[in-house]
Amino acid sequence: FQPEKLAAYEWHFDTSSHAKLLLFGVLDEKTQQVKGAIKLPGLLSFLADNSVKTKVQGLNDFPKSLHPPMIVHYFF
Repeated sequence: FQPEKLAAYEWHFDTSSHAKLLLFGVLDEKTQQVKGAIKLPGLLSFLADNSVKTKVQGLNDFPKSLHPPMIVHYFF
């Protein structure tokens, strides 16, 4: 029930269906690019609602004041 936290945990910036789950990698917060990650197509959507077609809200849809620190990805 806290989509902004899911987006931050998974470095998901743009709202989309078939959202990729990212494993590992390094985030450049300025460009919102993740380098060196293993990308699993549709898996983040599936984890959110048991369907790869589920639309997952991205961080860019939330005010910056609601963004958790991006370092949470490494701990999650």
